[in-house]
Order: sequence, then structure tokens, then C-alpha cells
Amino acid sequence: MSKKINGKWATAENLGSEVNSKQTDFCPFVNNNTLYFTSQRNNVAQKENGFSNTEELLSEINRYDNGASRIYQVDFSAYLNTQ
Repeated sequence: MSKKINGKWATAENLGSEVNSKQTDFCPFVNNNTLYFTSQRNNVAQKENGFSNTEELLSEINRYDNGASRIYQVDFSAYLNTQ
């Protein structure tokens, strides 16, 4: 996140794992102290020997955090009230 101070943008800061990930995080929008953004973060298990059955595979790939650009929301009030 970067803030405009005295007409100039400060160096961007990483907001930690709740907001920033190693994957693509994009389309940020703040409304009523809540940050909304999309992310391709992926927490699907990688099994060395594969999945034992179709149900196990489907359970993993249908997870909310499967890397398919889901919408996330974070309380952003603490970030908005700092200078």
C-alpha cells in the first residue's frame, strides 16, 4: 500500500499475509473501512502420489481458495487511520 503525502506517493509497503500473497492480488477497493480484492492465492494440497479417488481430488479443487481469483475482504480501518 502506498500513501500520498504532501503531494508525493510514498514507497509501497507490504500489508502482510492477510492482504499480500505470492500470487496475483488485484482490483483493490475500499468501502466502509473494508478492503475488497481478488486474488489467485492457491491453498490446494499438492500430493506427491496423487489423489486416492475422484472425491478427494474434487474436494481440493473446489475449495474456495483454489487460485480461481476469488474475492477477499479485510477490515481496513487500522490502515486508513494512520499517516
